[in-house]
Amino acid sequence: MNVMYSCSEVVTQGTNRFTYTATAKPGVMPSPCVPHSLADFAMERYSGFFSWKHEARVFRTWHPSWMQIPTDACIEDDSLLTSKFPWFKEAILTSSNFATGFEHVWLGRAHALAESRMNPRQSGHVLSSFYEMP
Repeated sequence: MNVMYSCSEVVTQGTNRFTYTATAKPGVMPSPCVPHSLADFAMERYSGFFSWKHEARVFRTWHPSWMQIPTDACIEDDSLLTSKFPWFKEAILTSSNFATGFEHVWLGRAHALAESRMNPRQSGHVLSSFYEMP
């Protein structure tokens, strides 16, 4: 069976939008990420990070490996992101993937990261880290 995976999304807030389209090549079937690939690095991480009351927190997740397909994606309008995060104007889309999902995900209890107290004068709304991706 030749399945075509394609999607298009629009998210708006006021006059700002985030719109994209993504399409997978016909006939490509979902499979696990290639070990040590960029997709593997980005998709097969099982920790979530967020801030709560000026404290960096982390939780673990457990789920099967993502069954995914590389896609050709195009960001058509990123004004929603760049209005909140001006540095995103310099971002370059390097790859995209579609994941078929799965039925069960297990989440661990969130806990504080060591020495994570943020400066109370910061908004506390965004914790950012930048990593050099392989």
